Amino acid sequence: MRDARTPVGGITRALRVLTVAVIVIPVVLFAAAAWLNYLAAFRDARERVDRARDAIHEYALKAFENDELILDRIAEHIAGKDRSELIGSEDFHRYLQQFDGKPQIAAVGLIIPAQGLAASNPVFPWPTVNVEPPNYVRVSRGEKEPIYIGPAVTGTFTQAPQFSVVRLDQTSGQSATGLIFVSTKLSDFAAYYRTLIDLKDFLVTVIRSDGAVLARSPDDDLVGKALSNKSHFRQAIAREPKSGAYDGASELDGIERLFAYRQLGVYPVYVAV
Repeated sequence: MRDARTPVGGITRALRVLTVAVIVIPVVLFAAAAWLNYLAAFRDARERVDRARDAIHEYALKAFENDELILDRIAEHIAGKDRSELIGSEDFHRYLQQFDGKPQIAAVGLIIPAQGLAASNPVFPWPTVNVEPPNYVRVSRGEKEPIYIGPAVTGTFTQAPQFSVVRLDQTSGQSATGLIFVSTKLSDFAAYYRTLIDLKDFLVTVIRSDGAVLARSPDDDLVGKALSNKSHFRQAIAREPKSGAYDGASELDGIERLFAYRQLGVYPVYVAV
């Protein structure tokens, strides 16, 4: 029997409040848990990207430092020598062969004005090759001769994409300036990346500050492309030039990703993961 002192309306309101609470509270808790899981998943993903970027950064930086060291060694070796005597020199070819098999090294050699490729390590005697000057970016080295980093182009000997690091060869007493070059084998970059990360989960790009793509794995068919100054990458490095992160669709393939990037020391080059 209903207590006459308890209004019917009060019971109804209480039941409605209870019903709403039973439905709403679990929904709110579920939504809150889902949101926290979402944030945790993205935080974990960002941390993984940052770790991968830092590991690959060390390797890529050493590769550029090694290229720079090789350029200086060759410049020291040919200092004071008559450049015309180096053209077709078997002794000079044997000297350059010491760099065969070095990681990332596709070719090293010397280009002389009006002569083209004067000497290289892969072949002897040297072939007649017309070398077109690519679009280089300059790296200042204080009192040392600056070096320059070219874009990715098709290799002269292998037909595979590669990029070159060069320094000027200023012959004493002459105005003509040649080039000492080191060409980088992109396949070695990709092979090393696979020892650090699963390329099914990550995309690795080595890219100049002007947006020129030097190496990329996977999707290496996009090597040689260039990002515009409106790209997320170019805008991000303008805000934070040393290292940073951003989200967005790549200008190269339109896919949304989490990105982390870091500059390779003083070089105008970045690794982006």
